[in-house]
Amino acid sequence: MNPFPALRRFVAALGRPLRRQPVKATLFAACLAGYLAVDIWDDVAPVGTHDWIADQLKALHVADPGNFHFIVYGDNRGNNPPFASILDAVAADPSIAFVIGNGDLVKRPGKEDYRQFIQQVRGRLRVPFIPAPGNHDIDDDGLLWRGILGLLNYSFRVGPNAFIVFDDNAADSLGENQMQWLERALADAQDCDTRIVVMHIPLFDRANGTIGHCIPEDLSSRLLEIFHKGRVTYVFASHVHGYLKGDYEGIPYTISGGGGARLGGTNPEHYFFHYLRVHLHHGRVDIEVRPVPAPWSHRWFGRYGYSAWLMVRDLATFQGLETSLLIATIVLGLLLIRPLRRRSGQDAAA
Repeated sequence: MNPFPALRRFVAALGRPLRRQPVKATLFAACLAGYLAVDIWDDVAPVGTHDWIADQLKALHVADPGNFHFIVYGDNRGNNPPFASILDAVAADPSIAFVIGNGDLVKRPGKEDYRQFIQQVRGRLRVPFIPAPGNHDIDDDGLLWRGILGLLNYSFRVGPNAFIVFDDNAADSLGENQMQWLERALADAQDCDTRIVVMHIPLFDRANGTIGHCIPEDLSSRLLEIFHKGRVTYVFASHVHGYLKGDYEGIPYTISGGGGARLGGTNPEHYFFHYLRVHLHHGRVDIEVRPVPAPWSHRWFGRYGYSAWLMVRDLATFQGLETSLLIATIVLGLLLIRPLRRRSGQDAAA
């Protein structure tokens, strides 16, 4: 006995118009199969690297480790015109030794997103790109980050200068292991002239009151103690989509989150697309803020219109084939079931 008689009748009824429309049915099946194939391929195809950070650090060679320039920026969240402008500006500046991308490199942690990001960086830059994890990058608990980019917490040296990349994205629950790792990294760098901490989410922002985009007060206070004990020279953060600077009880910091994602506010003194050109020389950190042009969609429609435009642009540019196949599948499916609905209406009338 068939437990699903209604389903059997539906399939039988659907088969008649399908047999009467073999061309549409074949196109529908082909588009559906193509869409599924592209979608699956995007999720399983190899990215081309399994330890990006280690590879970039191996390629890091600075002619004068006591006097060099590097770039810091944050929050591009995928490919967009401001981020492309930053990469082009870096490529045109022969004095740059490397780039630090301070988190939210992609919109979500998917293979397709990481693949597009890495292809863009490889295609435009000729200097190492050194990433720090952001909350959007490790929404999957960092599984893809570890498998593609490498470590979440790490440190490296350029001559007498130590750089400590610290994953603070579990802002509400930074564990003791994280704190101890940071203390050890700073202790190991006490023989250096500078100790620069790179972290995505900033400590409390007393000057600007950016509520909801900073680490909770108790954890910030604990980190600040570690920073003072470890004699941190400078802190770079992002997460706030704009430009802010100040000091954490004597430790200077800059928040740079103008890499291309929707800006966090409208005050032009703080919220604009930009990157930082940092000059590190003889223990001194000098920072130059470099604005990049706002796209026409941002100028015309504001920051929310810009976000909507980015969504449409991504669908058309980076998922064009997948989107086209999905639309074709839906249209053909509607054309196929229209005769079935007409027939059902005629049967009901009879």
